[in-house]
Amino acid sequence: MRKQRVLYIGAPYRLSNPSRADMMDVFEQSGRNSGNLLIGHSLRSQLNADVTSISPEYPPRDGGYDYIAVAAANFLFSGFDFGAFADLIEKIDLPCVMVGLGAQAPKSGHMPDIAPGTKRFVQAIADRTYRIGVRGAYTAEVLEKLGIRNVQITGCPSFYLYSPETIAERHAGKRETGRVSFNGSRNVMSHSGDPARMQRLEAAVYQACRETDSQFILQSELEELAILTSSDPAQDLQNAARIRESLALELSDEEVRDLVRSKFKIYFDIEHWAEGLSDVDFSLGTRFHGNLIALLSGVAAHVICHDSRTQELCEFSGIPHSTLGEVDLDTDILGLRKQSDVGPFLARQSANYEAYRTFLEKNGVSHTLQPTRVGSEAEHAIMPA
Repeated sequence: MRKQRVLYIGAPYRLSNPSRADMMDVFEQSGRNSGNLLIGHSLRSQLNADVTSISPEYPPRDGGYDYIAVAAANFLFSGFDFGAFADLIEKIDLPCVMVGLGAQAPKSGHMPDIAPGTKRFVQAIADRTYRIGVRGAYTAEVLEKLGIRNVQITGCPSFYLYSPETIAERHAGKRETGRVSFNGSRNVMSHSGDPARMQRLEAAVYQACRETDSQFILQSELEELAILTSSDPAQDLQNAARIRESLALELSDEEVRDLVRSKFKIYFDIEHWAEGLSDVDFSLGTRFHGNLIALLSGVAAHVICHDSRTQELCEFSGIPHSTLGEVDLDTDILGLRKQSDVGPFLARQSANYEAYRTFLEKNGVSHTLQPTRVGSEAEHAIMPA
């Protein structure tokens, strides 16, 4: 049987010579967020196909392709306009499969102001697919308001990077170390439903990182990344001052700089990222994918949800989480560790994994996922919206 040929759009699944490139160049290749790589890497690994990446600037050079795969993220957001991608989809006119589409608003229930080009892009996909795979119930509601009903809640393709058995085995074999891995979203505090409260939370995370046996894994924070890559002492202190001021930290610029240099990291390779979590036993912060890769690696995690996109993913998958308003900022945030039972996440994985396999097959996708034992919480399996 001929191997499928696929055109690929969305989150990048690999970078060009990351070991040889400048870190800031690699950061740009990632879409200015290393978490995108977990999305793209996961979907690419699930496609049993020859894959060619395309974009409006780099359309396909030939024909003979079977479908277009779209590794989606928070595309339904007021800051994005995917009109050029709508043109591309309409021009190529092939069957499509989109997974991981999310809507972003400060709070669930709010309707984001979606650009006409983005509406046309999603409609073009809907017209060419069995069902669109969305992150959660909130995104499904947003699409229904747009008149798009052929959707299915799949979560993110990164949920299914490893088999449920592999993930469960990693958790069962995890040893306690007492070390913590933090993550945060300092540069997108304005996206939160309560920016002032989120500022206090992010400051508490930085302070906890400074005071504990821990590390901090960056995803898209430019000033921190600049400190890690700079050889200019004056520029380092300027960036440290911006960090300090943005969080109202009671630290000197030198202390902020030293904190970043000593404990902050960023990864542009998924396997290296997972290895970087091998000596920690708890992950905490506002980054969904930063905490998900910990869970996939056998590390307990807790997501502090600051907007709709993180909350719906956690609710769908059973990932331990709290909303921003539920976190007591006057106490030690590491107390959230006691509220981080990974049992519900592990229990739902089998049923969701099996349903995701069926979703791909009904969309005509030849995939690499193997059958697994359906878990006891089958009622949580992916269902049509």
